[in-house]
Amino acid sequence: MFEYKKYVKNLLEDNKELVKEYAIKAGILKEEPEDVYVDLESRCYRVLAEYGRLIIYGIDGPAHYLKKLYELFKDDIRVQFWLEDSLKNVLPIDSENIWLKNNDFPNRYPKSIFDYGDYRLLEKAHNVKELILINDDNKRDESLGFLPGDKKEKNLCKAVSKFIKQEKEIVVMTYDEKTLLFLKGLMSGSQASNRTLTFAFLEGYQNHLIKLFSNEMYSVAPVITVEEDANWNVLKRKWCSYQKEILEEVKKAQLNK
Repeated sequence: MFEYKKYVKNLLEDNKELVKEYAIKAGILKEEPEDVYVDLESRCYRVLAEYGRLIIYGIDGPAHYLKKLYELFKDDIRVQFWLEDSLKNVLPIDSENIWLKNNDFPNRYPKSIFDYGDYRLLEKAHNVKELILINDDNKRDESLGFLPGDKKEKNLCKAVSKFIKQEKEIVVMTYDEKTLLFLKGLMSGSQASNRTLTFAFLEGYQNHLIKLFSNEMYSVAPVITVEEDANWNVLKRKWCSYQKEILEEVKKAQLNK
């Protein structure tokens, strides 16, 4: 399995422009906007107007985009900024609406984002009242096209069950729909308030889930990412649905060389 992942990763990276071109023609990806920042800003305003809440997630930059967005929304209590560790010096970390990725033990930050697969998760979150749980996306290049493992998802479900009993306020972002069904059932069966658990979904990728959960009166928060080569990362997130046809197109192009 590892060798196959490595083969797929190398094949796609070596044919990146071809894959992008095909994905746009096939309707898997949209054309990249002429002005990426203007498009990013307009999406933020649109999502905020529609849902009354927004998370801007700085994964790997560009840093100047994040700074501009922060200046626009820093005083809006409906907007949160999530920052990966590499971007922690880009914005003022003591700001009320900034949350930082925590990779250390003990936890350094009162407003922390944790990888929910971390075996020390319960210890790290012991003194934290509000926290964010995400699947660590830093490894996405090595796990291209493969959904999060069951072990991480089970860890998330166990942790959320305990955190709800401890009356912590939690935001969860996962791509695994079985886990989402479990968490919905957990909320329905507990006496927890709607503030206890918020479901965060990637805007543009999980829009059907944003609508479904908000219609069912769950607390939802759309996430817009700020990342280098965003279109390529969108394709990688969609990879499981389209891998067969994309690989066939790449192999066909190689034969025609």
